[in-house]
Amino acid sequence: MIVTTVAPKHGEDPRLTRDLERKKRQTLLELNPDETTTKSITELKEKIDAALNSMSPSPPEGAKVQEINKLRNGGIILQLVSKEAADWLRDPINELAFTSKLDDNTYIRNRVYLILVPRVPLTLDPNSQEHL
Repeated sequence: MIVTTVAPKHGEDPRLTRDLERKKRQTLLELNPDETTTKSITELKEKIDAALNSMSPSPPEGAKVQEINKLRNGGIILQLVSKEAADWLRDPINELAFTSKLDDNTYIRNRVYLILVPRVPLTLDPNSQEHL
């Protein structure tokens, strides 16, 4: 198993650095809700690893499932062994090939971050250059 880590810079919190590295190896996978409720984590891991191994072109080294976390909405957070494998999987061509091996309704969802900004007027239009 190959796990790449980056030494924290002076003054950085090592836990924050570790968490950021872990998130770079994660992918949010939306599956059929029946799939996630009826199958165990071990069964899902085996199915996903089999799909990765059967892909052409071959995925990079480290394209193995390290951890799976089930979400309440039926999706899963898939953590791969390497960041390169996660980046490779997010490529649209590889994503389509991978998800088609799992199920027709499976897709990879981009991670979004909600940001709350205090004291911004409701009339602000972020698409307007004048407002920016």
